[in-house]
Amino acid sequence: MKRLLIMGGGGVIGFVAMSMILLVASRAGGESPVTAAAVNRARRAEIARVVAESRRATPAAALTKAQLREPMHAFVPLLVDCYRRVQARDPQIGGVVNTKLAIDSVAGLGTIFSVVGFDTAGALGQSREFRECVTATAASIVLPPIGGGGSVEITYPITFAPEPPDNRHTEWVDRAQQAAAAGRWEEALTAAERGLESTALDGTFRRALIGVAGVAACHLRRADKARRYYALASTAFEAQIRQACARDANIDLVTAPR
Repeated sequence: MKRLLIMGGGGVIGFVAMSMILLVASRAGGESPVTAAAVNRARRAEIARVVAESRRATPAAALTKAQLREPMHAFVPLLVDCYRRVQARDPQIGGVVNTKLAIDSVAGLGTIFSVVGFDTAGALGQSREFRECVTATAASIVLPPIGGGGSVEITYPITFAPEPPDNRHTEWVDRAQQAAAAGRWEEALTAAERGLESTALDGTFRRALIGVAGVAACHLRRADKARRYYALASTAFEAQIRQACARDANIDLVTAPR
């Protein structure tokens, strides 16, 4: 049996302060242990139509971080087959794939996902086949409605690796935190980004690195990177990054840049 790891939320885009790890055993004959969501083009089209019409009348309500927990638990396992296809040719392939998603939900109808981009580190994210599979998977599902409905765009980090994380690269966490404590922000950002490229670190360490990277980017007045790590940050680090940017760089992370 061949094992693979999918770790969703190594920082969980700032909306779930946890790390979800799924170890999946590949079965002989290629049978998938994940039950795929039903493809229902008519339902997706109806939800998209309702969303478009409602947006013309009034802005959509923003889905909250707490509301997104259950849908993401349902979505991430559906990517197992995408990884397995690429891994069949390269058993050791892996990487960190920050998937940018648009999520729309309509009360009484359902919730739909659309991939709007990728921000990747590692060989897996460079695979066109993998990215197209993730995009197609997102476009093929309808999940249950979220509360009274709403919309949001998120960046969700997922780590794919053939083996579970063993935290052998924690020296990057130590370097990043020590440099940040000493106010060496360039060094802190570099160390944090090196650590975030590793698939060997679990969610606890990844969330800490994202937090350091975000604060460092604020101190260095690098607005694009500050916004990137703020989008990836767990709830525990959001306020810290937001306050550092507002106080030290006059960067507003709450209001989207024009």
